[in-house]
Amino acid sequence: MKKAILCLLFILHSTAQFVSGSGQQELDSLKLLLKSARVDTNKVHLLYQISDLSMDDNDLLRYAKEAYDLSNQLNFKKRNCQCFKQYRLCLLQ
Repeated sequence: MKKAILCLLFILHSTAQFVSGSGQQELDSLKLLLKSARVDTNKVHLLYQISDLSMDDNDLLRYAKEAYDLSNQLNFKKRNCQCFKQYRLCLLQ
């Protein structure tokens, strides 16, 4: 029984490390795309995704605010509510 629990913990720990590593790669890729993104709804999507994946509170807040502001500027109502919710959650943390 102890071996099974230890095995399970090892697998969970290994999986968590793999997922966190791939999450960082995705975040880096999104940031690279953001550098060349035009000011349109796709940029709002990128900013929102970055804020959603970010583990750093300062980055999370910055990208959520930028996504919210840009969605307002573009009158992009569909994503505006989601960006506002993300930004609000950042402020409450």
